[in-house]
Amino acid sequence: DWILPPKDGEDTSRPVAVSSVANLENAVDLAWRRTSKQLVSLLMDKYKTLDHALAIRRYLLLAQGDFVQCLIDLATKELSQDAGEVYRHNMISLVDHAVRQSNAQYHDTEMLERLDVKILTPSQGEVGWDVFQLDYAVTPPIDVVFTPDAMRQYHRAFSFLWRLRRVSHSLSQCWGDQVAFNHQLRRQSISVRQMGTIQMTLHSCYLLRNEMLHWIQNLQSYVLYEVLEHSWQGFTSSSFVDLDAIVASHEVYLTRLQEGAFLTPKRSLLLAAIHRLLDLVMTFVATQENIHASITAEHMAPAGSGVFDTDRATLLERYSIDQLSSAFTQQIGELLLALDAVTPGHGPELRYLSCRLDYNEFYSVTASRRRRRTRMSRPPPATE
Repeated sequence: DWILPPKDGEDTSRPVAVSSVANLENAVDLAWRRTSKQLVSLLMDKYKTLDHALAIRRYLLLAQGDFVQCLIDLATKELSQDAGEVYRHNMISLVDHAVRQSNAQYHDTEMLERLDVKILTPSQGEVGWDVFQLDYAVTPPIDVVFTPDAMRQYHRAFSFLWRLRRVSHSLSQCWGDQVAFNHQLRRQSISVRQMGTIQMTLHSCYLLRNEMLHWIQNLQSYVLYEVLEHSWQGFTSSSFVDLDAIVASHEVYLTRLQEGAFLTPKRSLLLAAIHRLLDLVMTFVATQENIHASITAEHMAPAGSGVFDTDRATLLERYSIDQLSSAFTQQIGELLLALDAVTPGHGPELRYLSCRLDYNEFYSVTASRRRRRTRMSRPPPATE
């Protein structure tokens, strides 16, 4: 495969006659073009380099939506355990089930056989979501394109995208829990006064969940379409004249991916702001579960037991939701400021993201009022 056959009538046993430097350059250039054409043909046709890049995009960059959703549905219980209790063989089985239950089952068998699972070394307090990674086995000769450094960049992108999908899935589960709990609450014998207090707390949960869902959906839309799809189109439309062109195009593709997904050092402030918001969302999910559990336990307690004070409990829970809502609004304002700071020199994508997140300028106005109150609350400078 790697040796070019001679052309018809070409005698390769005789040395090439070179009468001048120009003829030598032409002979070398001709040999380079023939060799490069053969090499590109082998990598693209026989070894399916672009097909492997597409498989990595589908699985490690979570572009195969039905497969990803099946995997999350199947693995939620397993990944919610402590990180030390999550085992690779269990996750491989769940990945295989997700493939069989989605359109991924119709993909090339060779690509599916390369799909693997990595369990990272856990740290204190981590759960399965934090240590799980999908992996893709790379073998020669495609490892000249998908180098170890390139695969590390893919894994880093997977960790970020996986966390976005986890948070989005948790908010979707929140909606189901809210609807089911509301139906359950209507069947209880609760006084009008108590029901009013409980409904105000639950309404605060509804509003905050919708606000968080608006943010995460727009962020996911930006990453999946403005970043991943745009970068992929640029990569596949490149002209692959030789191996260097393939490697260079793939590096450009990864660079655009890393920059667009806030994974480069110059966008570390944006990434930190996003992770703070994701932490707030997960805190809200846990808080809502506690609210539902405390209200349910109070109404399941024997009458007159005095185990709970409903009014006090719901007021405290509503106070915690209000605190989360205030913190979320503040963090969104900080994220918008960070987005505006990098927009002028980095194209229109971030500007569009900023507009989608703050389409009615609610967060901008709130942040401006907060800064104004902070300045007014400062004591005047001391005068002699």
